[in-house]
This record gives sequence, C-alpha cells and structure tokens, in this order.
Amino acid sequence: MPRKTKTRTDRPAPGPTAAWAHALTRFFDHLLEHEKSRHTLRNYREDLLAFTAWYQDEFRERPDLRALAPSELRLWKAHLREARRLEPATVNRKLAALRSFLRWAADAGLTAEMIVPRSIQQVPPPPRWLDRRGRRALIRAVERHGPARDLHLVLLLIHTGLRVEEAVDLRWADVVLRDRSGHLVVRRGKGRKQRTVPLNAEARAALRELRDLAPPRAAAVLHGQRGPLTARGVQASLARYAPLAKLEEVSPHVLRHTFGKDLADAGTPIQVIADLMGHESLETTRRYIQPGQDDLAAAVERLAGGED
Repeated sequence: MPRKTKTRTDRPAPGPTAAWAHALTRFFDHLLEHEKSRHTLRNYREDLLAFTAWYQDEFRERPDLRALAPSELRLWKAHLREARRLEPATVNRKLAALRSFLRWAADAGLTAEMIVPRSIQQVPPPPRWLDRRGRRALIRAVERHGPARDLHLVLLLIHTGLRVEEAVDLRWADVVLRDRSGHLVVRRGKGRKQRTVPLNAEARAALRELRDLAPPRAAAVLHGQRGPLTARGVQASLARYAPLAKLEEVSPHVLRHTFGKDLADAGTPIQVIADLMGHESLETTRRYIQPGQDDLAAAVERLAGGED
C-alpha cells in the first residue's frame, strides 16, 4: 500500500521561501566565528542535517524557515523518542541544536521566534570511572595487546583528566617536564578557557615515553603511524581494550572521570577538582563526590542474605 504523504493544514501558506541549506551554512559559519569547539560543531551539523533528512522524508519537501510550524517540531521530538527510541540526553542535544539554530535565524530576520519543544527531564547517571581493579585490568590488556603508545596514552589521561579534544590539541610547546615537577597548559578547554594542569610522576613518565616515540620535530604530543591522532582515533584505540580487559567501557571520558574520582576519594577540595578538570560549574564536579553506579550496586548487594 503506498505511503500516505502528510499535508500541513495547521498553518497559513508560506511566504517567500528561505533557502534552508544557505541558512544552515550561515549558521555553521556563525558558530565558527564564535569559536565553538570542534565537538560542538560536529554535533550541531549532525543534528541539524538529521532534522533536515527527517523533514524531507516526512513531508516530501525541504524545510522552509518562514513556514516551519511548532507542530512539526513536536513531531520531530516524538520521532526521536518513540520511533528511534533515543536516550533522553541524545534527544535533548538534538532539540538544543535546533533551538540554537532557530534562535539565530530569528535574530537574523529569517524567521519569526518559535517555541521548540521542551527538553526531557532526566536524572543524569553517575559518571563511569575505573576502580583499582578495573585500572589494573585495563593496563594489563594494553601491555599485552597494544602498542607502547596506547599504554602511555592511558596513563596520561588517567593522571591528567584531559578531555579527548584537549589531549589531541596538546603540543610539546605546552608541556614542561622537570625531574620532580612539571605541568601542561590546556589552551583551548571547554568554553575556550585556558588552564594549567600540574603533572605527577606517572604523568611525567608517560609524557617522556610519548616524546621518545614521537617523530623528530613533531609538534603534537599524540602521534600515530599516519600523523597526529584525532579525537576519534583516540576513542577507537581505547575502545578495543574494553572486551580484552573485561570492562563495560573504556573511553577518554571514563579515564577523565577516573581522574576526578581519584581526586575526590583523596579528599581534594571540590574547587580544586573543578579547576584541575576545567569545569565551568561546581554542580558538574559534585558528581564525583556522589556514589557511583558501582557504589550503589555494592550497597544493594550487601542486603542480599541479610535476613535469616
């Protein structure tokens, strides 16, 4: 049976068509001009192109900024939740990208102000981190199955808490190594904020090994066989060790969380943790002093067999 094409009867006939693709290009240029991170740019592009593809499939035409209806945006949200069954955080991210684009378009005079559907309320899950057993399992797996570079990369991330984008942007000119001290400078952290991260002995040793493995006159700290590593390259390299170490997940973010959790467990003041990790809000940092998923599971497990 042929598919019935939906028609839009809940809004007036559109005025002069605003070129959707041209508007998207202008918006992406706007993000570049405001120095949004590569991660943000990639997500916005992916989410807005996904909305465009869905709209064309749903209504058999490209979106028109001057004729877009709130009811259509609600259909997009329902599609993400019910048809694609995406997690609330992913749905909210895609709605936020659309909201930012439409707010920019309204400021540019390309469309009237429009209400985007509300984000889904959610309780953020505790961050994942590696306990000592998980850390040992990961290091053993990398030592047995990976190149030396990956081992030193793991140790660097665990002992500095760098975001993956910060790690691949790191240059040797921003690293200071001494016998008993050292530091690195993150020049483009989240929100384009610069911070200095002191280096402990493990981090200094990892960086020295990475320096020995780097090509002559290399500027970037992290190098692969084909040149400087990318964020996706680092993520792919680490992900392969999860099954080898019998861990649920191994990612740069997990190793960053491990750094934050270790600081919290050592009694480090919350403001110091926030400064070291480059958090913009202490609310983000407080997640590291709250029980994690393993802590919650252990608490419930202790109840088993507690009654006669």
